[in-house]
Amino acid sequence: MTRTLSGHCHVNGGVVAALRRDDLMAVACAVRRLETDDVERWAARSGHLPATGAERRGAVEVFARSLRELVDYLRDCGVIV
Repeated sequence: MTRTLSGHCHVNGGVVAALRRDDLMAVACAVRRLETDDVERWAARSGHLPATGAERRGAVEVFARSLRELVDYLRDCGVIV
């Protein structure tokens, strides 16, 4: 799926070959966890984080912001409601 300049989403041949429906559904399910899971714990399980302080908070904020952007994109494309 790609987003056109007008903001509409469409699927082109190259993406269809690389993106399976189950992968898309896995992402859709994962982003829903944002509403219920402890984002800091989730981020820590996803990879190395600084032990403490502002650098750790910043990394967790980037992780959460990225997931929120995925939610917005999937909503724009009609994958999730």
